[in-house]
Formats: sequence, C-alpha cells, structure tokens
Amino acid sequence: MPLRNRLCSRNFTTSATTDDGCNHGTHVAGTIAADMNNATGVVGVAPAASLLNGKVLDDTGNGFFSDIDRGIQWAADSGARVINLSLGGTGADPGERAAIDYAIARGAVVVAAAGNSGQQGSPAIYPAAFPEVLAVGAVDAHNARAPFSNVGSYVDVVAPGDNVISTYNGSTHSYATGEGTSFAAPYASAAA
Repeated sequence: MPLRNRLCSRNFTTSATTDDGCNHGTHVAGTIAADMNNATGVVGVAPAASLLNGKVLDDTGNGFFSDIDRGIQWAADSGARVINLSLGGTGADPGERAAIDYAIARGAVVVAAAGNSGQQGSPAIYPAAFPEVLAVGAVDAHNARAPFSNVGSYVDVVAPGDNVISTYNGSTHSYATGEGTSFAAPYASAAA
C-alpha cells in the first residue's frame, strides 16, 4: 500500500468500518503523506507525517455535524498539530465552531476546503469561513483559479486542486486524479 497509517483510526459514523468507501479521505491523506522512495505512484507533501484517520463522513461522503464535532475533538485530544477538514456546507454550526475552538486552544492548526461553488456565486462554506480556520481555495496547473473554486474574503490561501493525482483504494488502481478544494486543502495542511 502506498500510504501508511502511522497512528490510529476511529469511526464516528454509522458505517461499519473506518475504511474510506468513497476514496475522498484516501485521496486527501495521500496528498499529505504518501510514502516516498517506493518506486511507485506519488509522494505526499509531508511523507514523514503521522496521520490520524478520523472517519466523520459515511461511505457516500455525507454526515452529521455531531460526528464532525466529535472527530475534531478526538483529533485534538490525540495530539493532532494540524486538522484537515476537506468537507463543508453553507451552514455555520455552533457545535462545529466550538469543536474547532477547542482544537485551536489545544494548539492545533485547523485547515478547511473553501468550497466548490465558484460557478454558483461562491457562497461562504463552513467550517472554512470561520475566521480561525485556514480556508483553502484551488488553482489549476497554470496557477489560475480553478473555475469551481470558491472565492471571497474568507479564502486565505490557494493550492493545486485541479487534476490532483493521489492515493486511491481500488481493485485495479492505487492512484487516481481528483478535483476540488478538498484536494487543495491537504497541500496547506501538509505545509503546516
């Protein structure tokens, strides 16, 4: 496997396992910490980083604020120095904000995807739009804003988010490309 899980896993959803049924988290984790010097695939931005696998969305990529909140708190209590949240929605949830404040008070940097509604007016996406969170938009291979990427005063930085190749759990492929601010956020998380 091109990606090592170097710490522990915890499932906060009703899914049966911590396995990533939709490959979203697997892709994100690979961008952060895919192994190097294995003569295959890609290398993460921070290949020596230790990862916590907190599953807060189900196998279809949907979930509840309460699961996200518990995952953030667990990561902070487990000593996470950076918490990547490649997820979001248009609602600002007070419980999610409290969990983020808790993590920051424990010394964590919280990074989140700015959203993929750039062609629909770029509504503020939370948790990225919380002022304490590092919000990450996406650029393409020409360093231009990816058309889908949200823009706005809450977006702090941009990173590659179009045609990003990373790890993938599949029967025939170990790598796949993806696009979205979810795949830009791990670049900032790895740098942090």
